[in-house]
Amino acid sequence: MRQVNIALLIGIIALAGIAYAQEITRVRGTINTFDGKKVVVKSTDGKIVEVMISEKTEIVFTQPIKISEIKSGDFLGITSDKRDDGSLYAFEIRRFPKPLNPGHRPFSGRSDQTMTNATVSAIVQSSSERELTVT
Repeated sequence: MRQVNIALLIGIIALAGIAYAQEITRVRGTINTFDGKKVVVKSTDGKIVEVMISEKTEIVFTQPIKISEIKSGDFLGITSDKRDDGSLYAFEIRRFPKPLNPGHRPFSGRSDQTMTNATVSAIVQSSSERELTVT
């Protein structure tokens, strides 16, 4: 059986709260440097972004986990591609520490991708795959 890595979202994919602008800004990417007051992030589109840190800033990061570590009651964010037959194929799953913005919607404004945020209500393990039911 192949091993699947799933992103555990615990707190670096989103940074919020730039002190200078007094507005919420989200940056997805990798932290390059942090000096205690400012984080320099290389965003997913390759841009370098400087984010001033305040007491309201949330830093969220991902790390690989095995699909076998997901259990009933976990809250997941599932990013999927729509196949030609209308079915969805999950290409990224994030486990959140708490429920966050539940629902099903287009992802990143694209009609061929969706984001489903929901709680795992059932797990079925067969000899070749693991099926999760979310509500």
